[in-house]
Amino acid sequence: MNEEIYYSIALTRLTGVNHAMLLQSYQEMGNAEAVYEQTKDRFSWDDALHRAAAEMEFITKSGIQVLTLHDPAYPRRLSECLDAPIVLYYMGTADLNQLHIINMVGTRQCTTYGQDLIRRFVSDLRQMCPDVLIVSGLAYGVDVCAHRHALENGFETVGVLAHGLDQIYPPRHRAIAAEMVKHGDY
Repeated sequence: MNEEIYYSIALTRLTGVNHAMLLQSYQEMGNAEAVYEQTKDRFSWDDALHRAAAEMEFITKSGIQVLTLHDPAYPRRLSECLDAPIVLYYMGTADLNQLHIINMVGTRQCTTYGQDLIRRFVSDLRQMCPDVLIVSGLAYGVDVCAHRHALENGFETVGVLAHGLDQIYPPRHRAIAAEMVKHGDY
């Protein structure tokens, strides 16, 4: 078991402690195990450690990868945010630190004109800047359209999910999510 991942997950499962304080402690102490050692007498870690162990079992069975805030593969730009997540869960192979990243999000009810605009934009982008990571939310409308056209044009694409990796919502996007894992992430 990777101790840093285990304690990082547990850190995110602590109740009654705000994220900003946990993040500051994590950054000052350098790792989650150090936070545990320094705070085990002040915080109630038992439930958090139990939940982290169960989550470690689930991610191992499911092929989910975990990045902690200090992992070199963790998105550098995200780590600069004041409220950066201590852990990220992902599936796939995309470089989350790609030099060029385009985020495409929008309405869930994308018009034909909007779909065509996305198609042309992504196609033109392929000619002008072939090393781009396209990020969206794997939701209906603009999001899934962006992922589809990214894949059609050979781009890696990442779907940022508002829920866990234990389910794909909407269910009709499972096939594209599976394709994204081969050529990107979600």
